[in-house]
Amino acid sequence: MSSKLGKGDVHFRPNWLAVLISLLAICCSIGLIVWGFTAMPIEGALKVILIVLFFILALLCVCFGTMRLILELYSKGVWATEEEQEMRFPGDDIFEGKGYGKPLRVRQARDLDAPVEAVWKHVKQMDPAKGGMYAWSNCERLFGMNVDNAYSLEDMWQGPDACKPGDFWAWSYAGFGAEVADIVENKYITWFADTNDTVRTPGASYMLFPGLKHCAWYWTIALKPLDGGKRCRIYSCYDIYYSSHNPINYALQKAIIYDGGAMMGRRAFRNLELSALVKRRKSIPLRLQGALLGRSRGDDDRLHKRVAYPNIRWAREFPRIATLRAPITHDPNWPPADGAEYEPPIAESNAAYGWTPEMARDNDMKADEKQRALLRKLGYEDDSIHRKHGI
Repeated sequence: MSSKLGKGDVHFRPNWLAVLISLLAICCSIGLIVWGFTAMPIEGALKVILIVLFFILALLCVCFGTMRLILELYSKGVWATEEEQEMRFPGDDIFEGKGYGKPLRVRQARDLDAPVEAVWKHVKQMDPAKGGMYAWSNCERLFGMNVDNAYSLEDMWQGPDACKPGDFWAWSYAGFGAEVADIVENKYITWFADTNDTVRTPGASYMLFPGLKHCAWYWTIALKPLDGGKRCRIYSCYDIYYSSHNPINYALQKAIIYDGGAMMGRRAFRNLELSALVKRRKSIPLRLQGALLGRSRGDDDRLHKRVAYPNIRWAREFPRIATLRAPITHDPNWPPADGAEYEPPIAESNAAYGWTPEMARDNDMKADEKQRALLRKLGYEDDSIHRKHGI
């Protein structure tokens, strides 16, 4: 078990037979392609057709074998205990009595060294259109998910109206996703989807692969306080129901939703813990993009490396425009009369806002003080701000 922050309470418990079979399948698939190109005793168009078929078969074997290896060697590191596997969780009731059969079931759990309230704030903004999925955003985009992971709290995603039952959780650009079923502050949130009884959100859909007649699933993230709430245990639980039952449908649901979801679940546990402790740095790909695409920013370099996603409402108290003039929020001059030239109501806005030229310095001082407070929270010294006004 690792004691490193973000990796605690992780156990290595693979099924070695499954690991061996997966490795053999991958090696045999690669060997089949090599043999087809170098030693197949067939020539002409038939050889080309066979090589294409071998390549497709090998690609599938490599993909499914790799996903199984990830499940056994990585995702099962946070598999719930035997007792927790049998526990009843929020969301289990949604599909009871519907005759959908036995589901593919995932139960993952881990102790987090972070307060339950701090972890919950990040769970609450877990949403592809909000704070992201807290896993691997680049990997998720390969499957069409519109995900950017924030890792930092946004005020607009935290209020009492930020998330409610009935809200649609848009998982991808194609509109498939799920609907919020239940949400209990500081305890759990449940999403669900059922193609037999679809959500009513216009444009919403679910990924029904060709040959798949029905699919239903729910996902619950639940928190259990430990040590009086100073720490917590997090659960990720989901059931997947589908039909028709055949090897192809099973393989697709197993590899993409079951294995892929379990992989993302373990990663999310780590990032939720680090984010709750304000220790999650910007990812390496994003840091590379920042270095390659140029730098035009006014914050401390250390903050730029640590803060993964801009806090969208950070500067409401000191909008940058207030160093030049008052923000304009009411404009009786627009639109101008025909033939007249538009004149922005700068003087009127300055008067309504109480703005004076001296406020430019005060504006920068407020911005710097808030930045200093964040630097101290992150454990940095606060002597790195060098503004024109001489602080």
